Order: sequence, then C-alpha cells, then structure tokens
Amino acid sequence: MKAKPFLLSSLALSLALATGSASAGENADTVYVNGQVYTVNTDQAWAEAFAVKDGKFVKLGSSKEIMAFKDADSKVVDLKGQFVMPGFIDAHTHPVRVKMVENVFFNNSTANLEHKTPEEFGKLLQDYAKGRGADKEWIFGKAFSWSYFHNTGVTMDRHYLDKYIPDRPVAIEDEGGHVVVVNTKALELAGITKDTIAAEGGKILLDKNGEPNGHLVAGPAIQQVLKYHPAHRMEDVTEAAVESMKEINAFGITSVKVMEGDREQMQAYHDLDKAGKLTMDVNMHPYINEFYFGKSILPALKEKHKYETERFRVDGVKTFIDSSPFGRAAALHKPYAGSDDYGKLYTPYERFKDEMIKFNGMGLAVTTHTVGDRGMSLVLKAMEESAKVNGIEKVRELRNHIAHCFMVEDQDFARAKNVNATMEFSPGFWTPMPVYEVLAQDMPNGMEDIKNFFPIKKAIAEGNNYVAASDWSQSPLDPLQHIETLTTRRMPGASESEKSMNPDAVIPLENAIRAYTLNAAVSLRLEDKVGSLEQGKKANFQIMSNNLFEVPLNQVHAQYPTKVYYEGKLIAKNDRKPVEAS
Repeated sequence: MKAKPFLLSSLALSLALATGSASAGENADTVYVNGQVYTVNTDQAWAEAFAVKDGKFVKLGSSKEIMAFKDADSKVVDLKGQFVMPGFIDAHTHPVRVKMVENVFFNNSTANLEHKTPEEFGKLLQDYAKGRGADKEWIFGKAFSWSYFHNTGVTMDRHYLDKYIPDRPVAIEDEGGHVVVVNTKALELAGITKDTIAAEGGKILLDKNGEPNGHLVAGPAIQQVLKYHPAHRMEDVTEAAVESMKEINAFGITSVKVMEGDREQMQAYHDLDKAGKLTMDVNMHPYINEFYFGKSILPALKEKHKYETERFRVDGVKTFIDSSPFGRAAALHKPYAGSDDYGKLYTPYERFKDEMIKFNGMGLAVTTHTVGDRGMSLVLKAMEESAKVNGIEKVRELRNHIAHCFMVEDQDFARAKNVNATMEFSPGFWTPMPVYEVLAQDMPNGMEDIKNFFPIKKAIAEGNNYVAASDWSQSPLDPLQHIETLTTRRMPGASESEKSMNPDAVIPLENAIRAYTLNAAVSLRLEDKVGSLEQGKKANFQIMSNNLFEVPLNQVHAQYPTKVYYEGKLIAKNDRKPVEAS
C-alpha cells in the first residue's frame, strides 16, 4: 500500500494561503500541508495536511481543507511531499537502567559484547574499579559473554573476579541478564555459604567442592546478594531519566511503558513534568520486587498519587512467571529434549495468582515476563481467576500485559482475547540462526519450536491486541529495526536470499507499524490521546527520511525521523544522509 499524495503546486499553495480561515476558535497555531501523512486511523488512513492548535490535532485532510484553519498568526509548514506518521510508542523499555549502566555502573554493553579474552575483560573491570568506580562501595554492572571463556581454560566464577578485584564486592551480569556472577567478598557480605538455600525460583550454584562458585541464577537468587548493594543516588537517577529521554525521542518515540521503577524514578519523572521538561508520555510498571536489588515497590505504590502528573502515571506492576529459553529456564508443556524437565517456574503459581488478583483489585495492571508455553497458559489462568474475583470487565479494562510471548499454544490466543490481555512480541530478539540452532537441541520439537517463536501473525488473525517492543537494553531501541524484522523474520538489512526465521510468519508493514503505534497506545490505555493522527489527539508525530511504504522492506531499518514532535513542539532533529527509496 502506497500513499497517493495530492501535492499542491506552488500556485495552488499560494491560492490556499489566501483563503479564509475556519470558524472562530478553530484557527490553528500551525498548519502542515503538501505531505504524505499516514495516520494509522483506519477511517482516514492517509491525508496530505493537518492543523495543530494547543498541542493537539484540529483537523486532517487535504491541503485546501486545512488551509481554512489558518489566520494571520498561524505558521504554515510546506512538507514538500515528506512522509509523516505518528510518534512511536515503545511498550516495554528500561530507560533509566540503560543510562545507569552506561554512565554509573560498569559497562561492557556499548561494545556490543565483541569478543574478548578473559584477560582483556578482567582488565576492563580493573580499569573501571580504579577509574569511574573508584569511589563506589560495590562494583556492579553488565555484561560479559560466556563465549569469552569458552575453550580458554579459564572459568568465569568468583575466583576469576577475586583475581581482578579482591577488596570490594563485585557483581557482573551475563549477556542475557538472568545470571549474575559475584566475587567472594559479595558472597561473604551476604552471608552466602554452601549451606545457604536459594530463594524459591532461583539457584545458587556450587563448585566441585560443594562451595558457592559465585553464579546466581534468576532474580530471587540474585536479590539474595544484591539487596546489600547501596541505594542509587537521586542525582544519578534523574540524569539517567533525562539522558534516556533524549535518546528515546531521537528515535521518534513519544510514549513509553517503563518496565522498572522505584521511588527515585517516580520522583525523577514527576519533577521533569512539573518543570515542563518531560517530552514523552510515561506509564510505569515497576517490578513488584526490583529484579536485581530486591527492593519491594509496595511502599512507593501506596503513595503513587504523590508522583503522578499529567504525563506520568504508575498504572501497573512487573513480575515473572518463568525466565529464559536458555538454560532450560522456560516453563514448557512438554519436557526438554531427552529429559523429564519441564522448566522451573520463576514464581510459584499460587503466589503468582494471588499477586494477579491483589494488584488487579488495586486497579493496577500486571505485566508478566513470559517465555514458555506453559508459563503463558498459567498467566492466562491467573487472569481468569482474577476475573472471577475482580470482575471480567475490570480485568479487561486493565489490559494486563504479557511480555515476550515466545511460545503460545493455539487455544491460548482466544483466552488472551477474552481477558483483553496485551500480547507483546519481541522482534529485537532475533539473533543469528546458529544461536537458535544450539537452543533447538534443548527444545521438545527442535527447530519446529524455534521457528514458531513470537507468533504475532496468529495473534493478528485471532483478533488479539498485539504490540511489538524493544525491551531496551536487551535489544536495540530503534523501532524501525523491529518493524522491518516483523515483516521479514530476518536480521535488519538481510537480503531475501538469507535464512529467515519462518517466512510464513511475516506480517504486513501496516500491521508492524500498528504494533508500534495505535496498538501500543491501547496497551498503555492512552488510545484516546495518542497512537494515531486524529482530531483531538496529541500532536505527536514524526517526519521521516522516506516513505516507509516506498522503500524495500529490508531498508526500513535504514530510515529515520528527520524531525520529531511532541504535543506539537519540535523535540528532536536528525541530520544524516537518507537511504534513497528504490
């Protein structure tokens, strides 16, 4: 589907500029004419012009229609055929954590985990401890790759970390974020010994002598150590909120669902909005217990009204039902290959169900990290139980959120639709096929399971509210990368000759864009305000380098917003050479 713009000639534009204005009270602050405007509104998918007043859309239509909203004080912007679309909405992101890792904690993620020897990685840790981390009680951060130590004769464990930093507690995440390795000092500070029992849902691994080797697997075990980490400084949190917002806006994103949070983050977003500096809508779903540091969110939730503003809202919580497909930590209906292991739950079902009922009863949505098909089924079962207690209409209105949806049984799409759950898919988790080919050795049905990961096409067919999201920093922030991969099931930029993760599961570009705009707005319960270009909604829009419908699908990722607007105000500009449409 391509835009069919009705571009004004210079003479026609001059005549339009001379026309009369709309009725009193309707004159616009700015009118934009002569564009290719994709609205994502099915009632009016395309327009060539629009009028903005007081940060909202007054009208969309032809340039002649829109020029009627001009008066002597209105600004006129000639789009000259440029492609305009709604601001993106990222329904799963961790912005403050990203910038805390980049600017405060130890950080090996900016190098994209390029290969290092054990000695090179150890030197990075030492340099941080002597430099940016010199005044820190703990050395904490991310990330290392297990590949650094493969076939090297060196083991990544507490003894390895002791060699480089013996005098302070050290805790470093692996590349997946669900394993943390700590040194001896950290274990001692937390009182972890060979006799310590791991918190339910986690593992404390032992060496051949039966002593803790420093490997903490999954949040409950990680929290047993990191709960002793000092509190974050308010000034660091605020700076991280500001810096991440700038990066988010530059990618054309004007609304987010933040899947983390604590009292300090609530305060930071509150203060930014009150100071007139918040340039995106923020819905926060903090962890019930912070994933790494274990702090309970309940005390802050009870006072969330103190922090909420016009643009910032705490309307849910984040939890886990299972963990990761790697390490057999996803909960499956069938056992892993060659075993009777169905995968361990991160949260026992009875406790999870009680939390769902409790928080829904408080008027809060529950977002659940879900990977395995059994995990998915249990999440839906808990939502159904919540509906019995809290009422089906209340549960539907809350739009409980299922994050990732790696594996979904066919019958569970209808169950998700019945409780009006948001089904979030993660196109940024596409990785080179060899990684999945290794994982396939563990899966009950081998590569057949892998190719059916992230079944967004089925969700569309079944009428579910489907969204796509980044889970930044677990995958890149750029929505255009993810929109492309949803339409190709390949890595960004890959040619049609390259291997695809199931070409039968690709979706049309219109649906991929909707997953990052209007559907995401529905998941945030903001569809009456954002997500499409419509009269009365916020004027959140972006002008693109090229019309996304006119470039090859494998070049969608190479496009970018040249200008980004939030509530009618320019908030970001990008100046780089566009990839030409062909």
